[in-house]
Amino acid sequence: MTPPTYVCRAGQKQQPRCPQQPVRASDLEQLLRERLDLRAGSAGVEFERILRRVSYHSGTRQVSIEGQDGTRWECCLPVPVRPGVRRKQPEVPSHGRVPRISRLMALAVHLDGLVAEGKVRSYRELAEIGQVSRARLSQILQLTHLAPEIQEQLLFLPPTRHGSDRIVESHVRPLTRLVDWEAQKQRFRALREQLSL
Repeated sequence: MTPPTYVCRAGQKQQPRCPQQPVRASDLEQLLRERLDLRAGSAGVEFERILRRVSYHSGTRQVSIEGQDGTRWECCLPVPVRPGVRRKQPEVPSHGRVPRISRLMALAVHLDGLVAEGKVRSYRELAEIGQVSRARLSQILQLTHLAPEIQEQLLFLPPTRHGSDRIVESHVRPLTRLVDWEAQKQRFRALREQLSL
C-alpha cells in the first residue's frame, strides 16, 4: 500500500507537468507537529485550527508556514531516514543560518522542559550533563522568563544570510530582568524598530 502523499494539484493539470515532487504526508506532518510544539499552547492542537497555509518546495525542501493569526515562518524539511531514500541529495543552495539567539531560545525551552518533566532531577545535574557552568546554564534558562510572544519571535527569526546576526543575546538579556511582560514587549518592539527588523 502506497503511503499518503501531498501533491501539487495544479501541476497535475498543466502541460508540461509541474516539476514539484510529492512529499510524504507523515514526513511533513511530523515536521509541522515539532514546530507547533515549540509554540506555547500548541501541543496536541489540530493543524486546521492553527494553520492557514503550508507550502513546500521539493527542490529546496523549504516549508513555508502561515498561522491563522498571521504569523509566518520557514523551515527546511530534513531528508527522512528510511529504506529506499537516497542518502545523497542534490546540493541545496544556502538559505542562511539559524541565528544564535534562536538556537539559544530553543535550547532554553528544551532544558526547562527536561527539568519540569522530571527527566533531570535538578538544574545542577543538568549543568553537569551539558558540561556547562551553572552560571551559564542560568543565563540560558533566563530566556524562558521572556513573554511567550517574544520567545516565539526569537524562535522564528529569519535566517542570517550573510554577516553577523541582527539580534544577539546581549540585546535580549536586559529584557529577561523585567517582570512585566507588557514592558518586555514594548522594549522588544523598540529594539526591532531600532534594528529595522
